[in-house]
Amino acid sequence: MGAIYNIVPQLTIEDRFWKKVEPEPNSGCWLWMGTQDRYGQFRIGGRNGHQVGAHRVAWMLANGLIPMGVHVLHRCDIPTCVNPSHLFLGTRKDNMQDAARKGRLGPQSQKRKICARGHPLGDSNVYISRADSSRPGERYCRTCKRVANLRYYHSRRKFQEGRL
Repeated sequence: MGAIYNIVPQLTIEDRFWKKVEPEPNSGCWLWMGTQDRYGQFRIGGRNGHQVGAHRVAWMLANGLIPMGVHVLHRCDIPTCVNPSHLFLGTRKDNMQDAARKGRLGPQSQKRKICARGHPLGDSNVYISRADSSRPGERYCRTCKRVANLRYYHSRRKFQEGRL
């Protein structure tokens, strides 16, 4: 007699996803109850797959693919919300402007008009760090960053040429 296997039907990605969502009645948010860092995370592709932001998956299930370089933003500002009606598409710049408008960026970084080395922090000389960096939304002086990058480039070049 052969072995008996317990065959479990495979759930679709959509079924797996919505199983981990609970509606929050007061705000209208649909909260992600699965794996979380600051945002919800959803694994696609099994054990060897990769993690995707739950809010991105919610957008794709409701609206289709997300164009390259476009972010999924929250109207409600609840990072674990996956309600498609609370999500919208925008660029990184849109995200930073939305955060600034809603007062979610550090107040000190918004008040500075010059950097520590005296360069003006106008629109053309400000670099805003990525949302997934260790300090999201932080403003940096482009001139100082350019100098630091050149210094690093030349130090690496000397090292590779054996001059260090």
